[in-house]
Amino acid sequence: MSCANVVLALQENEQAVLEAVEELKQQHGRMWSWTTAVQLLSGRRGEFASDCAPPEAQERLLWCRMVAKMLAESRRMATVNPPSQEDFCRVRALVNEMQQVALPASDNASDV
Repeated sequence: MSCANVVLALQENEQAVLEAVEELKQQHGRMWSWTTAVQLLSGRRGEFASDCAPPEAQERLLWCRMVAKMLAESRRMATVNPPSQEDFCRVRALVNEMQQVALPASDNASDV
């Protein structure tokens, strides 16, 4: 999740990125940067992490992975393909699934 936090911080401001990278370094070692976080998430290890994450974290990780893939591809930070239609479909399916779980079930069809 630390790499995902870095990707999310990129949307905010420089201070948020610095804080997220510092947290990443504290957890995983001093050699980490926002570049290595994006590279990791955009590759196979990022895919494995999102596939193995608990259901409540998958949506966020898949979204961050797509952003990381777009960044890595556009800035030539890594040899990756941009997000595919399959990537978007996985996120959409997961969001729909999470919405279904979040909706309260009605015991009586006449309540609708």
